[in-house]
Amino acid sequence: MRTSTLDPSPLLDLILSLIYCSALSYRNDSLIAPFPDGFEDVNKLISWLEELKLNQNSISVPEGFINWFSNFSTRFSLFIASSALFERETGLKALNKNIPKPHYILKLKRTPNSVFDELEEVHGVEKGFHGTHTENVYNIINNGFLGNLNRRSLFGEGTYLSSDLAVALSFSKVGVSWPSSLLGSNMLCVLQCDVVKSDQVRRGVSKLSGISLDTQSLPHNYFVVKNDDHVRVTHVLVYVRKSSSNTDSWYNGMMIFLRSYWIFLVYIVIFVVACFQTKRKNWTFDF
Repeated sequence: MRTSTLDPSPLLDLILSLIYCSALSYRNDSLIAPFPDGFEDVNKLISWLEELKLNQNSISVPEGFINWFSNFSTRFSLFIASSALFERETGLKALNKNIPKPHYILKLKRTPNSVFDELEEVHGVEKGFHGTHTENVYNIINNGFLGNLNRRSLFGEGTYLSSDLAVALSFSKVGVSWPSSLLGSNMLCVLQCDVVKSDQVRRGVSKLSGISLDTQSLPHNYFVVKNDDHVRVTHVLVYVRKSSSNTDSWYNGMMIFLRSYWIFLVYIVIFVVACFQTKRKNWTFDF
């Protein structure tokens, strides 16, 4: 593999972490879209990331990756989330633990979208937050939401968001950063979105509205977007944890082990269950 050098940056570090987290998923073939240039397949990509070392001067990457990342990165800006920046970008004030301030904010540069732009002009938009597993973030920021793949349907099919950041954060799942990341060993992401104020978005009803509520009533700070054209990701709020103990190294190592040998673990479980069932059939009881 022919390689060249690339200047390291926090944005590169974060994108590599999002790609690595997606690559560890059993759904990696569909999650890593677009797939970075310079790699034959996902296994080569994972091996490269696990061996890669990031230093202050340069980083050695496949030649095809340089052009790919140069074009890809123009769509994003990464900021350290100061309180002032957090308030300006989200409209929230990080005054207490109920409104947790992220460590970084990844801002998506707005690109022309005739469908969403027209809907926004006609109906207007409001902010909503979406919590998800970190392995899904890379795909969503590149391809948008696919509501038909959403696993939650308690209040109907669609993409679930909340006007409450803390609620969205409770639905986010921790992901593993690539091993040499300088941002942190693990990260958690919340997607901030513009949601069109249309009849394609179901909104929760407040208890103070006087409307009779039942167990299927959508909570007042929830949105369910039934049409993917009516929601657009604007920011990714990134929460990271620095590696500070052997526990983090053990956790990362265990995730890599499970990813590499999960099929063998499945066979072992099936074998143990089969043996247990056979033994039960041979049990006898004396009275």
